[in-house]
Amino acid sequence: MLSISARPYHWFDNEARPSEPEQAVIELTDIDTRLTGFAGSALRRAELLAARKRVYEALHPGSRHGGAPGRAGGGKTPRAERMGSAVRSHAADAAGRTGLSERSVRQLVQIAEDIPEPMRDLIRDTPLAWRQRALLEVARAFGDPEEQRRRLSTALGSAEVKDPPGT
Repeated sequence: MLSISARPYHWFDNEARPSEPEQAVIELTDIDTRLTGFAGSALRRAELLAARKRVYEALHPGSRHGGAPGRAGGGKTPRAERMGSAVRSHAADAAGRTGLSERSVRQLVQIAEDIPEPMRDLIRDTPLAWRQRALLEVARAFGDPEEQRRRLSTALGSAEVKDPPGT
């Protein structure tokens, strides 16, 4: 006869926990909800889209850019034939769900990925945080940190001092 203390504890664990993929889908839905009708700064939107991209590519590894098999000039098979069903890129999926263009999604993700966190912290409470084009110029100097700092100081100096939209 088994005593009560000999029963494994997991027998009593009736709490349903979402699996890792289910948790990722929940997180993706939460980010999509925050992005729908978003009225925040371009920098904050960029950070949300970069977080969305990380989750989306974890759920759909085939959506990542690059790594296509084959040789130059041919030998590649269409993605749909290799994978059974076509997986949309992150930019296409996010554009369809947020109302932004694919190009805007890619540019915003580039801003969040290519501007280092300490630099984004400096930008966050300035008028520059609302100017996507200026942020993109700073992000595009990613390979040269000195050039990126120069572009940031130029952009901060030229940023109009006014209240951001929606305040």
